[in-house]
Amino acid sequence: MIRIGIFLLGVGLLLGCDGQHLDAAQTLPAQKSVHEVSITDLRPARQKLDQTLSVNLTDCQYGSYQLADHYRTPGRVAILTRYLSNELPEAYQGMAFDLHNFTIHINNLAQLVDLPSDDYQPDDQDGTGLDNFVVGCSQDDLMGGYNLAEVANALPPLIAVADLAVGDKVFHVRVIRSPDAQFWAYKNARWDALMNELVLAIGAQLVAEITTEPTI
Repeated sequence: MIRIGIFLLGVGLLLGCDGQHLDAAQTLPAQKSVHEVSITDLRPARQKLDQTLSVNLTDCQYGSYQLADHYRTPGRVAILTRYLSNELPEAYQGMAFDLHNFTIHINNLAQLVDLPSDDYQPDDQDGTGLDNFVVGCSQDDLMGGYNLAEVANALPPLIAVADLAVGDKVFHVRVIRSPDAQFWAYKNARWDALMNELVLAIGAQLVAEITTEPTI
């Protein structure tokens, strides 16, 4: 019960002392294209909600918190639509996409529980070690999992995952960021900028994937 309380308290501290989202209205990137792409939002309703994924210590989702759409104004889908419209070459302008998934999580599991040590130390056979330990259910999923080797420090990372489709082709992209201690100390001022960075990084990966796919 103590660790569950610590987890819930930690979530509140991450999001602001009053437990509310940090509301700082932002503007969309300036429109460059006159033939914007369109994105139909097909995400499951649960992805649009604030969620503590689990308070069960034995659950791999413990420690992961899903951030709702209202953590950015305008929302992440509007920002992504404008970004793709601006950055995709002219041949792709006016294209219609379906967004099947787009999640952003804070995962502070590593800060709440003791990670294994002896079982994950490097050995002489394959060189695997603690850096290969997966925090969460899976390194690449929709619940905020990651690999220790992906983070730059011991602070809770933010993980964004998106699945965007055009026709039968699905583009799966993922971004992870490791905020530094200064960010967490001044998160109220920097929060929106980091959320914006995550969405734009997802957009950049999608542009790279789309423009190198020969079948669309």
